[in-house]
Amino acid sequence: MKKILAITAIMLVGMTAFAQKTNIGYENLPNVAKDFININFAESNPVNILKDAETFEIEYEVRFDDGLKIEFDKNGEWKEIKNEINCLTFGFLPKNIESYLENNHNGFCVKEINREFAGYKIELTNDIEIIFNKNGKFKRYDD
Repeated sequence: MKKILAITAIMLVGMTAFAQKTNIGYENLPNVAKDFININFAESNPVNILKDAETFEIEYEVRFDDGLKIEFDKNGEWKEIKNEINCLTFGFLPKNIESYLENNHNGFCVKEINREFAGYKIELTNDIEIIFNKNGKFKRYDD
């Protein structure tokens, strides 16, 4: 039993050692990611693109010259969008979210958007986090 545990531990450590982040060119991003950037953030210029090849998952991280950062999954679907410097645009989200933010948090900028399994998590510059379902319906405020 100890041998099995030792071998399993060594295999896990070995697989983790192969996880790596590498710089790639814009042309090496999945087409879905490039289309998303071109449609929604065409005015931003990518300055650093990383491919993070973890043990069981591949992710892409694109950083732009204006402070914008977008994380994509292996298929090029966005997972997280963040900007600590400028307000985020969010025309790609369900319209209910835009309406909710305008009606309830007008004057505050969106600094982070996470797409999660059950919907979206929006963080404002005043550190309020708001949870919406997949259709953009308000669910709750998060701690």
